[in-house]
Amino acid sequence: MTVISSSDLYRPSIYTASLLKAIDSNCANFSMNHVLDVGVGSGICLAALGRLGASNMWGLDISKDSIEFANQLLCSEFKKDRVNLVHGDMFEKLDPHLSFDLIVANLPQLPINIGSIDRPPTWGGGGRGLVDRLIHQLPQRMTKNGMSLIAHCDLNDFKKTEELIRSLRLHCETVYEFYVYESVDRFSKISDDILKKHSDQIMFFGPYAISSARIIKVTF
Repeated sequence: MTVISSSDLYRPSIYTASLLKAIDSNCANFSMNHVLDVGVGSGICLAALGRLGASNMWGLDISKDSIEFANQLLCSEFKKDRVNLVHGDMFEKLDPHLSFDLIVANLPQLPINIGSIDRPPTWGGGGRGLVDRLIHQLPQRMTKNGMSLIAHCDLNDFKKTEELIRSLRLHCETVYEFYVYESVDRFSKISDDILKKHSDQIMFFGPYAISSARIIKVTF
C-alpha cells in the first residue's frame, strides 16, 4: 500500500466516519458493479466500497483539488481502470444514461448564514440545497435494485427530507444516528429561527454545541 500525503482539509469528519459505518453495515453482501460518491472529497468512501468489491468506482466533486486528492488516494490502492472521477457541479458532467447500484453522499449542508466567498472551505454549509438536488436525481440514477446512503444534518428538518423522498415514490430508512460537535463560532452563523425550531436536537455544554445527525438509506 502506498502512503500519500495528508491534509487537514480532507481529514474525515464524523459524518464521513458514520457513512463508512453505514457502508460496512449495509454493503458487505450487496452486489455492486457501478457505485457513485457525490461530493467525493478525499475519496475515502469510494475506497471503502472498492475494498468491498465495487467494480467501477465513480466520484463527483465541484472542487478540482478534491478530485486530484481522491485520484491520488484511490489509484494508490486500485487499478486506474476502476476509478472514474469527474470534476463538475453534481451530475452536470455525468453521462445521463449512467445508473448506479449504490450512491453515497456526504454533502455540505449545515444551514449557516455566510456567503460562499467568505466561508472557510472546511465549514461546509449550504443548507438543504445540495441534498434536495441529489434526492431529485435518485429515481433516474439508481438501478432498480439499487440504494443510496446519504449523510443528513437534522438541523435541515428530517421530516421534510422524508416527505421529499416519499413524493418521488422512494423508500427512506434511518440506518444510523449519531451526534456531531460543532463550534460555537459555526453555530453563531445559524439563524435564530432554525435554532429555535430544532432546539430539541441541540445540546449546549458551556462553549460546546452538539447536534443530531443520521445516515439515511433510500431505495425503490
